[in-house]
Amino acid sequence: MAAAVGEFAPALAGAAGLGPAALAALDGRLAAATYLVGGSLTLADLAAFAAAHPAVSAAGFDPAGVPHLARWFDLVQHTADPGGAFPRVQLCPAVATPLEAAFAALKVAQGGKGEGSGAGDGKAKGKGKAKGGGAAAPEAKVAPTAAAAAGEGADGHAAPPADEVAALRAAKKAEKARKQAEKKAKKGGGAEAEPAKDPDVSLLDIRVGHILSAEQHPEADGLYVEQIDVGEDAPRTIVSGLRKFVALEAMQNRPCVVLCNLKPAKMRGILSSGMVLCASNAAHDAVEPLAPPPGAAPGTRVTCEGFPGEAETNLRKMDKVFKAVAPDLKTDSQGMAGFKGVPLATPQGACVAASLPECEVR
Repeated sequence: MAAAVGEFAPALAGAAGLGPAALAALDGRLAAATYLVGGSLTLADLAAFAAAHPAVSAAGFDPAGVPHLARWFDLVQHTADPGGAFPRVQLCPAVATPLEAAFAALKVAQGGKGEGSGAGDGKAKGKGKAKGGGAAAPEAKVAPTAAAAAGEGADGHAAPPADEVAALRAAKKAEKARKQAEKKAKKGGGAEAEPAKDPDVSLLDIRVGHILSAEQHPEADGLYVEQIDVGEDAPRTIVSGLRKFVALEAMQNRPCVVLCNLKPAKMRGILSSGMVLCASNAAHDAVEPLAPPPGAAPGTRVTCEGFPGEAETNLRKMDKVFKAVAPDLKTDSQGMAGFKGVPLATPQGACVAASLPECEVR
């Protein structure tokens, strides 16, 4: 193989272009072959492609006069993808017939499985029960058709060699992969995707809230149902498990801190659209809602310096995001809430749970 390539390549690589006689000779050589040497693309094909390109890309080139060369040329330009050095030449009309013959050959090779029920069918369909409830008829075996025996496809064209069929299928697969890659590149704007970062507090939409009213949950002894202003057109209904820790009177007209981008969930029949953030000790027998700094208006976002970013808008992801972030939400020795030691704050100051220092925030 190497010797054949070495012999063939120099003869074509140095040519400025192939004339009509050379093109005809090359067409004859490719009449019964997919590639010039062996069953795969080699240096000989690339050298011949380079030499033939000036003539094939010329305005007066007639693909019908050298159909085998046209088919080979189109295969190489789509398989090797030479790019800007050799602009692609539109040869679809010339390669249409060989492609039809290739697919016809595939039908013959598969026993005539295809559309229609004429002479091209390799098997008679005899499966299923006969009318009247009798036993299924045995499958009838039919001898190969004359076209198949002669190596012809269903449309009368000569069936190409098996290696040519395989090459056409490989070229089609490569072209599909190329188009998918181009589509993906366009969708991504051509830029490499930024590596995914670990979830942090910037993904949480934490806002200053104000509890307008709170009442006992009618179906649960440990729950309150609150109406909370978080800076939106209407207050949010939020259900909190604070009934055992905070008196109902203390829940009225109370500033609070709310996690707003959790997926709404029903709690004993009432849809809750957020969570009041609280500090809790390890035994979970003491709980205090976080208090925002004085002067912070409802709807003000609570952030951490050094953790910039927009809040996650896909609420389906927030359960996992909050579970990843929550272990680093804690109060410090002064009861100041923070993420990894950085205060949860607004421009007016930090959020606190004064009675529960060194505790988790949930």
